[in-house]
Amino acid sequence: MYHQFYGFEGRPFELTSDPAFYFESASHRKALSYLGLALDQREGFIVVTGAAGSGKSELVQRLLDRSTAGDLTVAQIAASALNGEDGFSHLAEAFGAGGQSGVEAATADLDTLETFLQGETRAGRRCLLIVDGSETLEPDGFQRLRELAELRLGSQSLLQGILVGSSDFLEEQSVHGEVQQLRQNVVASYELAPLDAEETHSFVYERLQRVGWNGHPSIEEQMLDVLVDETQGSLRQINQIMNRLLLVGALEESDALTAEMLGEVIKEMKMDVQIEQRTADAVETTDGEVADQHAQQRFAGAELETALAALQQVGKPPVSGNGPSTDQAYDDLTAAVAKVEKRLDEQEQSLRHVLTMLIEWLEDEETQEAA
Repeated sequence: MYHQFYGFEGRPFELTSDPAFYFESASHRKALSYLGLALDQREGFIVVTGAAGSGKSELVQRLLDRSTAGDLTVAQIAASALNGEDGFSHLAEAFGAGGQSGVEAATADLDTLETFLQGETRAGRRCLLIVDGSETLEPDGFQRLRELAELRLGSQSLLQGILVGSSDFLEEQSVHGEVQQLRQNVVASYELAPLDAEETHSFVYERLQRVGWNGHPSIEEQMLDVLVDETQGSLRQINQIMNRLLLVGALEESDALTAEMLGEVIKEMKMDVQIEQRTADAVETTDGEVADQHAQQRFAGAELETALAALQQVGKPPVSGNGPSTDQAYDDLTAAVAKVEKRLDEQEQSLRHVLTMLIEWLEDEETQEAA
């Protein structure tokens, strides 16, 4: 939606990885150079770590794009699939090598993989395994990777791997003997750093320019400073917040993205997290707590009705007798107006919030269908 309002050629802050939007920070540039040399060794494991949302997956994809991809047979698998008795079967399927499943299948699946890898090597192709979420590997998963690292055709290694995971996941798992043995096959490792303040500013401008941004909406520098403080250089958080900010800007038909708008967006997104937490805890809510929530809702409605009733007295002639003084009536009226304005403002914010989330959900559905 917002890309149409602002005249963009697309949405610049998608959460899904898109090579066309790759941003090369100083850390990414160093990693590409270092890991590229390691990939050329054609053996062992490369370890890429970093905080959530630091761009690890984008870096790996860029690394593959810059390599001599014509001679690579690549398989990508979630680390959790390597755990358990069907780990080798999942690996074989990832490479398109068939494979079996079941309690007795581990040895046969390893044989199937070895046969496949030997065939690829004889055909002049090298096999590369990318393991996502490597921090979730269990000892048996590490054992399977170690066995794969030992497969050879003559003196040539049959498989090279890239392990992508959170910071220090190997060190945290080093108590396991399987991990210590696998570390002997690590030929390179790199920890991705988050974007610094200058890179965060550049990231936002570069993404906007790639979809045809021509200065509309204008970007307040103070807004970018707030973005730096809030995201701490996390690519994922920058994308999430900027996507929501542009959507809110379009809904409000704003020609500028300001620090004040960003503050409201951040507050809304934190409220989303609280709502999700309350939803997750809803099954534990007692009947008494539910009744209390209903009572609070009824009280809010009654409060609004009382304020509206007070407003209806405006313009009516004063009642003779010992009624309230003019000053007292004015004070009561002012308080009633304030209550109504507060409730209406809360309702407006709630409606905008719901509309924003609905549009995000619809756009996410369109993105997934297009993929």
